[in-house]
Amino acid sequence: MTVEKKRLGDILTDCNLITAEQVAEALKYQKANDIRLGEALIELGFVTEDDIIWALGNQLNLSCIHLNMDIIDPEVVPMISPEFALQYRIIPLYRAGNQLNVCMTDPLDSRPIEYLEKKYSVNVSVSIAKAKDFEAVYPLLYGQSASANGDMPPQIEALGEGDMHAESEKDLQTPDKVLNYILSNALASSVEKIHFETSDDNVAVRFRKHGVLMTKLEIPLKLHSEILQRVKKLSNIPEDAAESVLSGHFRVVSSNSGKRAYLSCMFYPGAESESLIISISDVENVVNTMDPSSREAIDLLGESLLANSGVLYLSGPGESGKTVTQHILLKKFDVTASKIVTIEKNIESIVPMVTQLKVGTDGFSETHDAVKLAVKLDADVIMLDCEDNADSCELLAYSAAGGKTVVISLSAVDACDSVIRLLEVVDPRLLASSLCGFAHQRLVRTLCPACKKPVEFPDELKKYLPEHYWEHKLYEPTGCPQCNSTGNLRKKMLLEYYPINSELTELIIESPDYSKLKEYGARQGIRSCEEQALQLLLDGEIAPKEFMRQF
Repeated sequence: MTVEKKRLGDILTDCNLITAEQVAEALKYQKANDIRLGEALIELGFVTEDDIIWALGNQLNLSCIHLNMDIIDPEVVPMISPEFALQYRIIPLYRAGNQLNVCMTDPLDSRPIEYLEKKYSVNVSVSIAKAKDFEAVYPLLYGQSASANGDMPPQIEALGEGDMHAESEKDLQTPDKVLNYILSNALASSVEKIHFETSDDNVAVRFRKHGVLMTKLEIPLKLHSEILQRVKKLSNIPEDAAESVLSGHFRVVSSNSGKRAYLSCMFYPGAESESLIISISDVENVVNTMDPSSREAIDLLGESLLANSGVLYLSGPGESGKTVTQHILLKKFDVTASKIVTIEKNIESIVPMVTQLKVGTDGFSETHDAVKLAVKLDADVIMLDCEDNADSCELLAYSAAGGKTVVISLSAVDACDSVIRLLEVVDPRLLASSLCGFAHQRLVRTLCPACKKPVEFPDELKKYLPEHYWEHKLYEPTGCPQCNSTGNLRKKMLLEYYPINSELTELIIESPDYSKLKEYGARQGIRSCEEQALQLLLDGEIAPKEFMRQF
């Protein structure tokens, strides 16, 4: 992008915000104080920062944004070094194809733009950010050792709205420090949930990772009560809320790494005092640590979605990774060429240039209202992460029949079960004519190869599996430093997919029962998630308990 080369004084004069005499006076002040012209004009009281931003936007056709961590894609942060960002007061936002989007406090300085375009062979699109927003975001983005003024920032003594930094266990003296310690350790360890469980005289703080609960520390009841009040404040839960079970959410950003996560909180009455469960959603971390074969399966699903407009029905039980899959699929689309709208109960990850509609607290009260708006917004792609009524499914099916691409998540036992459920609420002909495919997924915990140990074939499985399977060597988890004592190394995604074709179209129009759909899948060579998990069990990659837990 080439920003028109005009001087700030001329721009402000053209907009009738200052006079030529004031420009001359500001230039003298600038030289005497070794500051930028814009700073000089503001300090002299000739204009405000808002005046300058308005003039730049008006004259150069640039937009002003509210710079915050939620609109920054972590993948592009390494493209600009902390030193370069501080020198030119520039922050990378996101990349879409060959276009790198950045924001600057001084868009008239073309040097960083020209440098980035030459270095990465991209077109740079510039937005304007306020200086105070840059100063707030810069240390969060590049770490606690960095500050927008170039000096070490003061020690943070309290957990601010969304700020988080690490504490050492010996420094745990205040509720804010304890909360910082718990959250920073949980985020660094990729923990899924944090449990605060009360007893007679203390509270156990336990982390759940890969489905395994481990006690992290114990805290006094009084300190626990103060921490709960702090979390309620962060979650915007009113102090006078009277419900016995309360829910809220907030986001955190690690000041050390810039890592972000979405936290859902549930407060509930315990035997001794109120208890708390915090669920951590870190979509980017899940994507980055995903098993390669799992990513390949989603990539194949994405190729099918790009090649065929229509509705992709994505099913699975709770915590099966459907939200992660949907966000990966969204990134397959060119956001600069498509209008994308998502409808979510919990907006766990901000996606640049995507319209995200929230259902529930602080959002639409009804899913169908959000769906109707999404259709009116002329969306090319619609993602519905909270399907719960027939009207929404029917409206989106009609939209897909008209050429739109839709992804709907729903709960079902398997792909065939999702078809049966949909046939109960959507006309078979409409379902068939608007279809892209049916997908079902599960997440299974794979064993740590460093510490797994052999185990006898369980009697429960002997009742389930034919005798010729019994000779296989099975394994169970134990725990070691390599897997943080969980016994499991990572989660693997299993995906079964029924893509649309003429035979499936005709079959759906006939309103088939479950057995006919399974027979069709067998003819097509589609392996169910259960069949894939059984193979992993026999190969020693998952434990018998994990197989029986899932199936």
